[in-house]
Amino acid sequence: MPDIKVDPPSPDELEISLFGPGRGECVVVHLGNNDWLVVDSCLDNTSSQPVALRYLENLGVDPCKAVQRVVVTHWHDDHIKGISAVVEHCPSAYIYFSQALFKDEFYELLTAFHSFDVLSGGKVAGMIDFERPEGLTSGVSEIAKIVAHAYKHDSAKRYKRRIHYAGDSTIVFESVAPRVRIRSLSPSAKAVNSALVHFAGLVPDSVQRGVIPAQRKNHCSIALWIEFENIRMLLGGDLEQVNDPDMGWNAVLEGPNPVQGSKASVFKVPHHGSHNGHNDRVWKDLLEEDVNSILTPFYGSSNPPPTQNDLNRLLSLTDSVSITAQPKIPKKKYTDHVVQKLLSGMISERRTLVGKMGHIQIRAIDGRFSIGFDGPARQVDKRFMRAFYSA
Repeated sequence: MPDIKVDPPSPDELEISLFGPGRGECVVVHLGNNDWLVVDSCLDNTSSQPVALRYLENLGVDPCKAVQRVVVTHWHDDHIKGISAVVEHCPSAYIYFSQALFKDEFYELLTAFHSFDVLSGGKVAGMIDFERPEGLTSGVSEIAKIVAHAYKHDSAKRYKRRIHYAGDSTIVFESVAPRVRIRSLSPSAKAVNSALVHFAGLVPDSVQRGVIPAQRKNHCSIALWIEFENIRMLLGGDLEQVNDPDMGWNAVLEGPNPVQGSKASVFKVPHHGSHNGHNDRVWKDLLEEDVNSILTPFYGSSNPPPTQNDLNRLLSLTDSVSITAQPKIPKKKYTDHVVQKLLSGMISERRTLVGKMGHIQIRAIDGRFSIGFDGPARQVDKRFMRAFYSA
């Protein structure tokens, strides 16, 4: 498999890089003329630095000047670790949260746990020094630190300019040469309202239990439609498919059609390829045939996605599927300890070390695509499936 390119892209060259160590995800996009977009964050296990910052610095790019937009798709821990450090390191960047995380109900949920008021400039400064306050998931504390940093270092006017929310039709970025336009496709208004009701209901229960539980559903995740000259990309975040026509991917498909002239040739598959992030109409209406599909695995559940069925489904839809690390196979329990020991040894031979960063790099110029891989990242094909799942 080809290696990634280590030189920065040319001013008129598109790049999308997807990073994932098995639990974590970050997308870095070159928007032309050394302008960059960072979507979500995870940490490099060798340096404990946000992988986006490490990568840009290795390219010879100064993130302080080059990163123009930072998008926080949702507040699950595997998508947000280190995002506050990215924001602090990139003072030129505008930060976009899901609209549900820009409402008083969410800030009141944070305020319920501490003596500070997240919406006031006075006591917020005290949040700068905390790493993970008791009661806050790391995802929530990352968001709190972003707000605190903005209040401490920016004037009120600058603060309002830097932090924005994204809904189902928000323009996140535009440029003329090259011609680039980024628009958020979600969350829908109904998804936001549903989340606010959920946040309000958490306050008394969470205070009593001393913890803010992370939302299990991803109806309020941001999905992004990116146009770069004649190339289109769809970044699915962790947006899920639900039965409600006004939420999730159904709302995207029933809303203003983002396809104008051509469909997406690159697709960041939502929710780690899981079946609950899949919608047939997305593939039919928004994506090219044999779209370059890229995804990260998730090692943090009993049946971690993508499963064998998930990958087979993706391969039935496109010949181009790439993943940042090998899928994790659930351990099977056997009453016969001899059999269990034998199978454990076999499984260890095909196990990827958790935490090693995988990197998929796609570049395009004049309509010509190239793809490179680093770390455990690789292309998924039928040969891989036979070898991996028959071991």
